[in-house]
Amino acid sequence: MEASVIPAKVDVKKDKSLTIVWADGVTSSFDLAMLRCVCPCAKCKEERTQSKKSLLRVLPGNYTDDLKLAAAELVGNYAIRLIWTDGHDLGIYSFVFGFVDTLKGLMVGVLIALVYPLMVAI
Repeated sequence: MEASVIPAKVDVKKDKSLTIVWADGVTSSFDLAMLRCVCPCAKCKEERTQSKKSLLRVLPGNYTDDLKLAAAELVGNYAIRLIWTDGHDLGIYSFVFGFVDTLKGLMVGVLIALVYPLMVAI
C-alpha cells in the first residue's frame, strides 16, 4: 500500500471532526457532517439514491440531537469504521477504494458535502 493512503495517526474529536496524519506527512481534517453525508454503507447509499427520485424525503435516524461520534475503529490497515451516537455504525470508510480521494481533500468530497444538503431541500 502506498504511504499516501496509510494513516500514521488518527485523531477523533467526537463532536467536531476526524483528523488523519498520513504516512507521507499530509494532514487531513474532516467535518463530521461531511463524513455522515458521504457515508459509504449500503443503507446511506440507498437513501441518497432515493432522495434523487423523490421530491419528498423522510430523513432516517435521530436528527434532533447533535451529530457526534461514539467511536472510531480502524478496520485492518485499509479503512476506518465510524460509530455515531444515533446508533448508525455501518459505514466503513476505505482508505484505498475510492474514499481516499475524499479523505485527501479532493473536490469530490467537498462538492458532495455542499450539494447534498441542497438536494435534500429540493
